[in-house]
Amino acid sequence: MGAVRYLTEDYTGTIQVHPEFRIILGKQGDIASSHADLAVILLDAAVPEDLPPVTLAESEVGVNETVITVGYGYAGPGSSTFEKRRFSKSKVVDFIRPEYERVVLEQPELPLFKNDSGGPCLREAGNEQRLVGVSSRGLGNAATFTSIHFHRAWLREKIRAATFPRTPAP
Repeated sequence: MGAVRYLTEDYTGTIQVHPEFRIILGKQGDIASSHADLAVILLDAAVPEDLPPVTLAESEVGVNETVITVGYGYAGPGSSTFEKRRFSKSKVVDFIRPEYERVVLEQPELPLFKNDSGGPCLREAGNEQRLVGVSSRGLGNAATFTSIHFHRAWLREKIRAATFPRTPAP
């Protein structure tokens, strides 16, 4: 994945939730299903130019494709991993039906991403990574992410609105 860089700067911005976002809770108050489980943060100022942008993938992931999932935070009881940035490579095993926007990954050996949400899921494309989804671990015990494939137009619109100076989205 190349060199690791930790950001220690604070940024401010505005959170914009996808307009079609919806969540359905189960009897126990847990998340039973969701749709368009995406949001963006429009920063008030640009990040340093030496941080390379991550472009949106042009195609959906496929079963058996390997993706990189990045997370940060609690790794579970008995773990020495606490509040640390981490990543894992996992294979796509299925899509949750009927909408197919939730992608199921093989379970990592450690519960590194249980209940972790909001981290990028990336496809390696040569020397760069492309965004294919956003970690969304709130559905049961499955390792899942929300695919961006059907939401690319909305994401491009938000990227265009947030680019400093204003330029067409990737």
